[in-house]
Amino acid sequence: MSTILVSLVSDQTLPNIFFIRELDNVDFYLLLTTPQMEEKNKSDSIIAASGKEKKLFTIITVKETSMTEISAALDMLDFKDSDQFIVNLTGGTKIMSIAVYNYFRNKSSEIYYLPIGKNEYHKIFPEVKKKEHDLKYRISVQDYMTACNVDILNPNDLNQLVRPVVYTKKFFDFFCTATTLDLRDISTIRDIMNKKKKKLKKHPLPIEEYEWLGPFLERASFVPLAKGVLSLSEIRYLCGEWFEEFVYNLIKKEHSLDDCFIAKGIQIRRKDVQNELDVVFTLQNNLHTIECKTGLYDSSAQRNILDETIYKAQALRREFTLFVRSHIFTTVKHGSARTMIREHSERRSKLFGINLVEGGVLQDAVERRNAVLAIK
Repeated sequence: MSTILVSLVSDQTLPNIFFIRELDNVDFYLLLTTPQMEEKNKSDSIIAASGKEKKLFTIITVKETSMTEISAALDMLDFKDSDQFIVNLTGGTKIMSIAVYNYFRNKSSEIYYLPIGKNEYHKIFPEVKKKEHDLKYRISVQDYMTACNVDILNPNDLNQLVRPVVYTKKFFDFFCTATTLDLRDISTIRDIMNKKKKKLKKHPLPIEEYEWLGPFLERASFVPLAKGVLSLSEIRYLCGEWFEEFVYNLIKKEHSLDDCFIAKGIQIRRKDVQNELDVVFTLQNNLHTIECKTGLYDSSAQRNILDETIYKAQALRREFTLFVRSHIFTTVKHGSARTMIREHSERRSKLFGINLVEGGVLQDAVERRNAVLAIK
């Protein structure tokens, strides 16, 4: 006797992965798919993120509009009379769901459905008093990316901190109270990095080349690891990656996340398109992406940075299925940005369902006056 889990493949791979990961008492897995889904490698993505051996899976491809063909394809399989079936109807087309339901309700089977966006699964056959069950499995960042057929290009470089958590919190305080001169120094550092990027990959930047740089580092209490020079990673930190570290540390602490559920500075590729995400984490089986911006407006280029960030967040949501939540964190406080830019950006972010977290909320969260970051 074998227990076989039957899953219907569709664009939404996550419900299948959740259920496969949830159940322990399964011997074999059957994926019912279509030519269109196989062109998108959906079955391979499910198997890769399932945590199970590939040899345990059987894949059958059917015409999704033909109930007769679906039943005939199932009849071709070497099922035993003693086999027990667990069926997940969440994926596939409506016709596939009806055909599979009709086929397996006449066998020794249990049939389930996972409501999208809820961490629960419902037993719909046979009839029982307790239909709803809590989904205990929680997906990691790596498995989420795999499920979406997204490659992580820098798995060994994730979550590396340039400075300790305590210092980055102090730098956040320094930045929030910085004078115009301090901010101009940071802007100048960005210019230096852009001009000398190729050179800095091989050689550190001598601090003495710029007479204002030493005093600035003193005001920021920033002590270089090597005396008298700044490495490329330290310059990137000063140019804005410190804020990524700050947000990463804040989210990790707020939600008590293990390393597998959060990533900073993650480089990804899907369909030959590469992208970099500042902070990503999974919470309650949803993927959260955070874009970290220390400013809303680039005065030198006269462009609204936040609008570009909203556009990027919107594009990423299309890549990561229905379970993604997009956020933009900024050090800019309400009332300190240009009024038109702030109001326009807030309207756009709300229109596209993107959560905008401004500097005042972050300061309150750090000081424990208000730790609500509107993340669910």
